[in-house]
Amino acid sequence: MKNRSIMEWQKSRLFTDKFFVDGSWRLDVAYQFPHCKYLGADTETKLYYDNKLLTEDEAYNLYKQNGQKWCKQNIEVRAYAFMLSDGESFALFQNCQDFLTACAMFNVNTVFWYNAKFDFSIFDYYMLTHNFKDITEEVANRKTYGKMPTHTFQSLNGDFGQRYQMTIWQDYTNRQNQTKVHKFRMVDICNIFGGGLAKNLEDWKIKDRQGNDIRKLEMNYVEADIEDDIQYMINDTKGLMLLAESIEQTMKKITGFSLFKGDFMTAGGLAKKTLLNIMFHQREAKENVMAFKLCFPLTPEQDTEFRNKHLYLGGKCFVNPLKVGVVQKNIYKYDVNSMYPNQMRNMKYPFGVPKKVQNLSKIDDKHVYIVCIKNLFGVLKRNMIPVWQDALSGDYVEVIREAEERYIWLEELEEIERWYNLEYDIQYVLEYEGKSPKGAKNYVDTFYRIKGTSKGSIKQGAKLLLNSAYGKLAQKIERQICVYELDEETGCVHLVKKGTEIDERSMLSVVVGSRITALARVHLLTLIRLSSNGNVRDNFCYCDTDSVHSLCKFDDTKYVDDKELGKLKCEGIYNFALYLAPKTYLLWNKEEGYEVHCKGVNTKVVKKEIGDKPFSEAVDIFKPNRMFRCLCGLNVKGGKALIYVDKMILNDENLVINKKMLEDLEEIYEDDIDNLDL
Repeated sequence: MKNRSIMEWQKSRLFTDKFFVDGSWRLDVAYQFPHCKYLGADTETKLYYDNKLLTEDEAYNLYKQNGQKWCKQNIEVRAYAFMLSDGESFALFQNCQDFLTACAMFNVNTVFWYNAKFDFSIFDYYMLTHNFKDITEEVANRKTYGKMPTHTFQSLNGDFGQRYQMTIWQDYTNRQNQTKVHKFRMVDICNIFGGGLAKNLEDWKIKDRQGNDIRKLEMNYVEADIEDDIQYMINDTKGLMLLAESIEQTMKKITGFSLFKGDFMTAGGLAKKTLLNIMFHQREAKENVMAFKLCFPLTPEQDTEFRNKHLYLGGKCFVNPLKVGVVQKNIYKYDVNSMYPNQMRNMKYPFGVPKKVQNLSKIDDKHVYIVCIKNLFGVLKRNMIPVWQDALSGDYVEVIREAEERYIWLEELEEIERWYNLEYDIQYVLEYEGKSPKGAKNYVDTFYRIKGTSKGSIKQGAKLLLNSAYGKLAQKIERQICVYELDEETGCVHLVKKGTEIDERSMLSVVVGSRITALARVHLLTLIRLSSNGNVRDNFCYCDTDSVHSLCKFDDTKYVDDKELGKLKCEGIYNFALYLAPKTYLLWNKEEGYEVHCKGVNTKVVKKEIGDKPFSEAVDIFKPNRMFRCLCGLNVKGGKALIYVDKMILNDENLVINKKMLEDLEEIYEDDIDNLDL
């Protein structure tokens, strides 16, 4: 770590405040200013109230005493360090304007960030309070637009707060001492590889130019001081840029598409381009899209109708209602190996324009069928549990009552009839020619093989491509136009929706996408039935998308194999489990200890509080209405703050934990797990 005595601040007429450089960069004069096409960036911030630095506990107490609105109006986040690195050299600036000026003088093309929600919010606030012009809404429906003046910006955002890209126009002094305007973009690579910077530095085995490992260091964020903690800041910013380089090299090698050239900004976008390229082999990405649409034609009106009538649904996640709040013993946790890629590879695709027929009297294996049904009524069968989600409430129901028309794939309708006694009226059937594209098979086979035989960055890239493609096939054509504006009441930045834009170019086929997800649900429900030994009601515990938790050992080699695509793999056997709600459950076994999942609450916080306590005590912590102190993002003056707030696992005062299974807990803890009859 650098000492205060050897850290030298620099000054220049190019910048308004002192700056620091580590490495070979000369940033004090314009004619020697280096040019870098790609840079990694980061910021560091602190919280203030009434110009007083806040500790985490002080901010938590202010929130608890005064509430969210008061905090938005009175707490301020201040960025004190803006950092840039090319992976070798490093620079730190002390204000937003100097950072933007430096980016322009570097002639940078792209600045990479990680988890940029917090960093971008600083720029939102700065630019909105310093007369920058936001052209996001103005250019939303344009394919191209001309040069823009300095202090102009555009932001590409999601309607749930996702931050994808900012484009900024900033004036600067060039090497000939002339004033010019430079355009650059800032991209968040967290949208490609999530999980946190620390995890990615480790997963990708990032090393510096000298071959030394770069891993995230620790810093006290409240008491942080630039001169004391400069090595932490250098490490993070260099590591981020080196991670971006590794992603670029790896993904370009296995897909041909470039992060640096802007070929993709998200995991789904990359997977979509790669899949279509392998399927159709056209020179341009847009030609691959056109080829797909010729094979799987669909109009925007048809897209809307299929969605409105529930053809496209997501994965299933539910707890057996008889197991909620009841401690379970000897649980097998199974996962399906690449369930969605398995369907992409092996299913028959709905090719061409469908033929409309009146009923299912002449079905064959050369076609695939969407059934339009009405007046659907169903009653749950014996030893089964609810797996049908009500169209209005989303609840899993024992009795189905739906009078309105809806679309459903024939395979899913047949599977649901294994769970319910159904009655319905068939309005008509859409009959598609069923084909098995070699390109889809090659896509899955290629990246599944790479995933199984490679390590490090190549393995990470292959996993990403396998898991990200299917969702983009059913991508919506409507996109919310979202901008950030200053809230007149609170003075902080907030997200404002400005309507929608229609992008038919992004539309592929909700029909194809819905078939993948429908067959995945069928596969999941089939495995639940089979792994429950004929009694789902008593033996099934929980499922989530591609995971099944059962009280039965299931080893039928027709369905179980640790490595084979689409088959079950036993991820673990647990002595005890407690299920409270979807994505909220607690598992324990002797070898691995606790596995904690709790939607909406930081699992690390819960796991730390449970520690190594016996399960009988853990369930008194992991229970409904139990409060935990968790970090949350809150828009305040200056940007977005991380503040501790109280969050509960599950808001349900009526749920009482049944601990009957824990009567022999001490005996289980003392026994050798190998002697258990699991």
